[in-house]
Amino acid sequence: MRRFLKPVLLSVLALLVLILLALGLILGTAAGSRWALGLVPGLTVDDFQGRLGGRWQARHVQWAQGETRIELQAPLLEWSPACLLRATLCIDELRAERIDMAFAPSQADPDSGPL
Repeated sequence: MRRFLKPVLLSVLALLVLILLALGLILGTAAGSRWALGLVPGLTVDDFQGRLGGRWQARHVQWAQGETRIELQAPLLEWSPACLLRATLCIDELRAERIDMAFAPSQADPDSGPL
C-alpha cells in the first residue's frame, strides 16, 4: 500500500505546484496577462500595461458578442489577489474615463394571463 501511495501523493503535489506556477506566470507577468486576455473571445485591448494579478491599465478595452457591446476608455484596476485566500475580493482602485454599454434587445415574455 505504501509503495502505491507515495508516487500518487508526489504526483498530486507536483500537479499542484505546476498549476500554481502557471497561475503565477499568467497573473503575475505582463506577457502572461496579455496571453490570457487574448484567449477571451470578442475582447480587444489596446496599450495594455501591468499584470492581471495586481495593477493593470489600458487605453481602450472593447468586448462584443452578438449585438452586445461593452467599451471602456482608460480603465484601471488595482486589486490584491492574496485576499482571495480569505474568500474576500479586495479592490484598491477601479476606474475608467468612460463606459459605454449596448445590449441586445431582450425577448418580450408572452403574457400568460392573470395569476
